[in-house]
Order: sequence, then C-alpha cells, then structure tokens
Amino acid sequence: MKKQISGKVWAALTSHVLGTESGLSAWRIVNDFQPPRAWYARVYREIATMPAQVARSCLAKDSAACWALLNLEVGPSPLRVWYTPAERQALVVRRAYYVERAGGDLLLRCTDQGSTEACDELIDRMPPRFREPSSNRARTVMLSVALQAGGVGAWARLLEAEPMPPGDALRHISGLSADELAGQWRDVILAARPNVHAGFGLTQLATALWVLLLVVLAMRSTRWRLG
Repeated sequence: MKKQISGKVWAALTSHVLGTESGLSAWRIVNDFQPPRAWYARVYREIATMPAQVARSCLAKDSAACWALLNLEVGPSPLRVWYTPAERQALVVRRAYYVERAGGDLLLRCTDQGSTEACDELIDRMPPRFREPSSNRARTVMLSVALQAGGVGAWARLLEAEPMPPGDALRHISGLSADELAGQWRDVILAARPNVHAGFGLTQLATALWVLLLVVLAMRSTRWRLG
C-alpha cells in the first residue's frame, strides 16, 4: 500500500513539473523521474558508440563535455561543440532521409563537395532527436541524479522555482555546480558499463583449452597411424 501511494505521489509531481513552464518541460525528458537501473547501462552504450567528439571527451572525464553533451549551455554554435566537420557530414549521410527534401543541391554540396556550411544547414533542419547527441533517456537520468544529489529539499526547490533554463534548474535542484553535477552523472553512467573484460577473458581461456585438446588428439592420432 505504501509503495502504491508513493508511486501515485511521484507520478503527480512528475506530471506537474512537465506541465509547467519550469524549463525542464522543454528539455525533452521522459515522463519517469525514477528511471530503472537498466537505463544507466543503456545510456552508457549510447554514449560509447556515439560518433561525436563530445561523447569521447565526456567518457574521458571531461565534465564540461558531459554538460554540453546533454545540450546544457552549449553556446550559439552547438554543432561545432558536439561534432567535428567529418562527423557532421557523416550525420547527414546517416539521416539522409530527413534532409533530402531540403534540396539536392545542399545535400550534394555537403556529401560530395565537403561543404561544412551545407552540412550544418541540413543538420539544423533535422528533428532535434536526430540532431542532438544526447537522448531523452540520458537527460532523464541527469534529472534523477540532480534530485538525488539535492536530498530532501530537492523536490521543493524544483516545484517552487521560477521558470529558468534547464541548466539553472538542475543546479538549483541539486545545489551543485555544473561540473560537479555533470561529474556525478558521468560516474553513474560509467559505473553501469558492462564488465566485458571478465567475459572476454573466459572466452579466450575456453578457446585456448579447446585448441590444446584438439592438438593433443591430433598428435595421438598421428602416432597411432605411424606406429
């Protein structure tokens, strides 16, 4: 019963925040401020496989890059922060379906002539979810981290705050600086990465044992035929 009441209160608070002009409502987060643990590993995979310079810098423990990755105070030229010129051209190629209506000339100049300006213009015409490097899921995890960092008064600060940009709202909720909050978000994501090294080592060991067994059997078979 207690869990059900808690769930209803949480849902009501979530609905209230997303229905107000808090700044976070326009930040495109998922309607779940308590993301399941599986999301953390999924966000890590998204970032680790993302062809974007800002993602590589974030995983290399650059907190400012993590903040920019989440489209927080990224400046007037976000594409230059998120992607290299080559990555922007590759993004246009991957999302060609969404930009081909913009005109063949721009697409030709971007892909065949290597015009960064043409690529940027095409990317600006994409839906935000295809243009920006971070997913709604990654942003929701950040909000959850901010609420946990803010402690008992985090929800009260969120509900009572005047409308403000997402970055300001997250700092207000958590009581942390941008670097501190981005660092905590990155650490949570890194902690959820799959432990591939252990599994890879076991696979190598099993393969080596099978090869050794086959070699021994082959040698025994050869001796038997020659004897």
